[in-house]
Amino acid sequence: MRSVPAKPPRINVTIGLLQLIGVLQSEPGHSYWYGYEIMKKTEMPSGKLYPMLHRLEAAGWIESRFEDGTAQGLGRPLRRMYSFTELGQEHAERLRWAASELRDVEAT
Repeated sequence: MRSVPAKPPRINVTIGLLQLIGVLQSEPGHSYWYGYEIMKKTEMPSGKLYPMLHRLEAAGWIESRFEDGTAQGLGRPLRRMYSFTELGQEHAERLRWAASELRDVEAT
């Protein structure tokens, strides 16, 4: 019997999601971001940010990895780093375009 692949979670477009996308795309040479860094830039509490990151990762929009090094060598726990996948980058660009179009309509 063939198993049915799990359906990716639904991603609701919210102001928080647009803020998160804005941060992840804000510095072209900066491809991986860690959670606290994102929290500072978006001013989102961890209870809002981390569930959003987990949903985006489950949907295939972002990927995460631990930073290079060891906790002993760094003198702190390793940070989990987040970055867009190719799919996530495509969705993010479309959402940012749609949001800019809505701002243009609202301004007229």
